[in-house]
Amino acid sequence: MSKTPDTKLFDLIKTLSQTEKRYFKDRMKKNSDKESYQFIELFNLIGSMEHYDENELKNKLKKKGNDKHLPFRKTHLYELVLSSLRNYHKTKSSEIEVLNLLQDIKITFDRGLFLQSEKLLEKLKKKCSTYNLNQYLISAIYWEQKLIGNLKGKAFKGSSNYQTEKKIITKVFEAQQNLLSYLKKNMELWSLRIELLDFYRFEEAGLNKPIEQFKKEVIACINSDPPNKDHLEFTIQAHTINSMIYYFEGNYNAYVKVQKKLILLLEKEQKFVKNNINTYASGINNFLAASFDADKTDEVEKWLEVLKVLLSNIDVRSNVYLSSRIFSFYQVNSLRFYNRIGNYQDAINSFSESQFNKYRFQMNPYKQFQIRYNLVISYFYSEDFREARKWINKIINSNIEIRLNELSFIRSLSYVIHYQLGDTSIIESLYNSKDKNTVKKLKVHKSEYVLLNGLYTMCMDPDNRKKIKNKFIDKLSEIAPKKSYDIHILINYLRKRLK
Repeated sequence: MSKTPDTKLFDLIKTLSQTEKRYFKDRMKKNSDKESYQFIELFNLIGSMEHYDENELKNKLKKKGNDKHLPFRKTHLYELVLSSLRNYHKTKSSEIEVLNLLQDIKITFDRGLFLQSEKLLEKLKKKCSTYNLNQYLISAIYWEQKLIGNLKGKAFKGSSNYQTEKKIITKVFEAQQNLLSYLKKNMELWSLRIELLDFYRFEEAGLNKPIEQFKKEVIACINSDPPNKDHLEFTIQAHTINSMIYYFEGNYNAYVKVQKKLILLLEKEQKFVKNNINTYASGINNFLAASFDADKTDEVEKWLEVLKVLLSNIDVRSNVYLSSRIFSFYQVNSLRFYNRIGNYQDAINSFSESQFNKYRFQMNPYKQFQIRYNLVISYFYSEDFREARKWINKIINSNIEIRLNELSFIRSLSYVIHYQLGDTSIIESLYNSKDKNTVKKLKVHKSEYVLLNGLYTMCMDPDNRKKIKNKFIDKLSEIAPKKSYDIHILINYLRKRLK
């Protein structure tokens, strides 16, 4: 049985930015040996592939007489790329800075350079506070406790902050208790957030839970201030949960209000925004989603522009994960916004396929679907049916798990496209399909069945198209869910534009 080729090197190379690739190659070229250039060659060949193909790679290397020991060379190249990334980002990522400081503290401590360890520790604590990396404060307290016992001799008197052991131990103990108390409360908030999602996810399945008691737990958490007032993320987490309750209860206006309040709070904390761009961007994304649900599109353009500006931020551009995340937030919401106001050409113009292809390897799979879904809508209502069909096929052929009602709507659009393009034979084959899965889908999704049935009948009886069209569209209007915005827009289109 053949073993599936390992794609981890391909996946890693595909995440690299142009500057990271250039840095890696420049670093390798400094060695000026034959082996380094062979690694650059392997790096370039793998990076040029759209999809990883080991046989294709072997054939290309064989032509150059360089195809021996490929598994070993791939493993070594993987380690070289990681080493290059560590070196490149050592001063570009706040978390990597903190991890490097922890390593420096251990190195100096193990060599008995306790005063140097102490200075590094103070720097570490400031970084943790500035960047809100509270999880590393536990390690800071650990090293502080170790240093106390080694900085109390005469040689260090007057040179160290730890002059009186008893006082500093009391201070460290208090800091430890405050940190543990904060982390415990933060974990409680995360637990409540997961519980809230589970409650509403399973509500339709008939599982009951006393919602009022749950609300009391959330409010109690919100009202209990964290020990350290600098822990802004605790406040954000608490109010996010409160806003989610409004969202799941259908009170979209209240949800929008809370989300906007959170964003404005973040903007006042400039230091927080600078070092927590991901949280800030997520807050804007939640606000935009809430604004669409509440039909408040008046401020959407402003916040879309904020996301667009964030994409040019140097801290974002140097972090592929962060870039892909913010790009997906911007792209989904810009497409949705222009589609919602009927500016379908502007929606198409706002889409960057090159950036989408660049970031989709790191992108949340559902975000990929949302971008494609909204693109289909943009092209469909612009009546560029061939382009719409191209993106529909990408959705249907993807491995992404899609909500059944959204997939049903996408299939419905494909039926209309085939009809408008004159592909009547496809409509007939779909309607008369004996495939069990197809038949089952049509029985479950009544709107989809009514649409396909109507189009098929129009194909079979072209002389009575107008009468058949009005009849099946009326029926479609009756059974379409009231909250399904996309279906009702499609119904209006069918009335006006269906041939």
